[in-house]
Amino acid sequence: MRAGLLGLVALDEQHVITERWGDLVSWVTPGEELSAGVPFLAGYEEIFSTSLASEKPCLILSRVRWVDPARGELPVFSVYAYKRVHEPGVILVIQDVSDAAEFDQKILQERNETVLAQGVLRETQRQADAANRAKSAFLANISHELRTPLNVIIGNAEILSGQNSKLMPATDLDAYANDIHDSGVALLELVNDLLDVAKAEAGYLELIEEKIFPADLLNDVFRLAQKLPAARGINFVIEEATPDTLLQCDPRRVKQIVLNLLSNAVKFTPADQTIKLRSWTQNDGAFAIEVSDTGVGIPADEIADLTAPFVQAANTDGSKEGTGLGLHLVKTFVELHDGSVEIKSEVARGTTVTVHFPPWRVA
Repeated sequence: MRAGLLGLVALDEQHVITERWGDLVSWVTPGEELSAGVPFLAGYEEIFSTSLASEKPCLILSRVRWVDPARGELPVFSVYAYKRVHEPGVILVIQDVSDAAEFDQKILQERNETVLAQGVLRETQRQADAANRAKSAFLANISHELRTPLNVIIGNAEILSGQNSKLMPATDLDAYANDIHDSGVALLELVNDLLDVAKAEAGYLELIEEKIFPADLLNDVFRLAQKLPAARGINFVIEEATPDTLLQCDPRRVKQIVLNLLSNAVKFTPADQTIKLRSWTQNDGAFAIEVSDTGVGIPADEIADLTAPFVQAANTDGSKEGTGLGLHLVKTFVELHDGSVEIKSEVARGTTVTVHFPPWRVA
């Protein structure tokens, strides 16, 4: 180790070097002013004056790294200034502490890395806890989503298979059969959503792309959304894209994107309120699809987590509907198309979700 090497420099009251001792300060020339012999020691005059004026016999000038243009970078020095006893001036005691400084730097770096690792660990733990809470809430809620249609299917099937069914009017039989069909479709959609989430997390979800006219697809989805049971009394408005606009996409996934957004809007929009679907080509050539409503809105602190799996927004009464997969699948499908999702909302004023497809997908 180089640490421990000493050099002494004696200066008079005029800053002139009178003597030096030790190879460590062989670059100091007696008879010259220290400020001239060491031009790289910035602010030396102030340091010198302070040491002379100080009542303390020793002034610690701490660690400094001096750089001599002719010699390049010199070691890290620890400098002590002592008043001369029998004559005016100062003696500088200079010690090479390069190894110690390097050690301190390593300690600081390791400390910073430890703090960073602890921060990452805390964030990872926070995300894991949030995911566990979301999955627990999902499992609690999925039981309702599964039991409701299953109870309808089983109950109606028992009625239709009973002896009294032969005496029922045809209209009642049709109603029971339609309930069984609708409940079966709801179950199938739920299973498909779960499978899509699993495929996406495993990296197996792929697009089957073609060029389509998005205006036609949006009109079809818009009509489907208006037939949702909860859509009664809601005002629906559509602003179609330019009819000749072409979009390179997976039509099935885009249909799911828009239907999920409209279904979410229906869940949180009371009767007599409005849901609007519009689409347009943006100035940068990207294609946007937007679903907006004048419903209950979403608190600002909940918006960032809405696209996470199993996360549900609360209704006005605090209840939560659905499985919490809708917006997560929207985000998943949009990102597979190299697009992005933007959510804006205000409590009691409504929500707007905009999906952006990149310009290279538009023709």
